[in-house]
Amino acid sequence: MVSIIAFRILSPYICSLNKVIMIEFRLTEEYIELIKLLKTTQVAESGAQAKMMVEGKLVTRNGTVELRKRAKIRKGEMIEVSGQVIRVI
Repeated sequence: MVSIIAFRILSPYICSLNKVIMIEFRLTEEYIELIKLLKTTQVAESGAQAKMMVEGKLVTRNGTVELRKRAKIRKGEMIEVSGQVIRVI
């Protein structure tokens, strides 16, 4: 169960020719499932969209493509999808 979750979007910065948005997500529990993280941070508009992102191999976890929709994301991990990087703290 995930309790109150706080996150903030840091100032965007330019990486190569692509615009990258950094999101800092403060985890208050032991872990959060990947698709819930994508929905909570508004990277995905819905659970269905989050699942499609994962199934489409668009999500990386610590630099490696993540194919598990319910992967347990813990503090210290970095998730990247669609030019957005989520840093879990």
